[in-house]
Amino acid sequence: MKIVITSLHNITHLGHLNLLKDAASLGNELIVIVNTDEQIRKRGTCPLFDEKFRMELIKSLWFVSDVRLAIDDDCGVADTLRKIVYDYNFVYNVMDKFTGAKQELEYIFAKGGSDRSSLSELPEKEQQAIKDCGIELKCGVGGFSKVNSTTDITERITEFTMKHKYKPIIEDMVKLMEEICFRHNKVTFQEDRDDWNLAKNTLLEACYCR
Repeated sequence: MKIVITSLHNITHLGHLNLLKDAASLGNELIVIVNTDEQIRKRGTCPLFDEKFRMELIKSLWFVSDVRLAIDDDCGVADTLRKIVYDYNFVYNVMDKFTGAKQELEYIFAKGGSDRSSLSELPEKEQQAIKDCGIELKCGVGGFSKVNSTTDITERITEFTMKHKYKPIIEDMVKLMEEICFRHNKVTFQEDRDDWNLAKNTLLEACYCR
């Protein structure tokens, strides 16, 4: 049983590893389709790592048998699925002529996460490729809930970067406000000073992970 799975792997994380390991357990060979840089751009984002880097990263996983770069012009993998089935069937047909044994190859197209739960939810070209090639569709591989997602990780990175980027500006602003208030005796009583310190610390913590 040959398992085929596809992913951007723009940022490979624990969720991806769990997905790939779960998919590998379904058969004896795991074939991973890596989306091209152009496909990532067509999805409205940018490739953080180029396609060659992402392919090498997936190849390094011991439970991955084969890594293919998508050949499709759109964002799907219909043409790539057809090419994979053709390539493996051709090789095994040649082997059968030498061995005299007929091997029936079986394929599973594994889909992870909550993005797709049935054949009808896939792009039409992929639906047709799956039917034409006799591929079994397996949804929910790795679980329907995501341990991590590339979107969550990039948002956390952005938030972290923004907080640190503006830290010097915020601290300078607090110092300036403090200097003006105390110089002109705007903060006189201890109660007011306590309120000021609380406001200052709240502002700093909100804008920078102290």
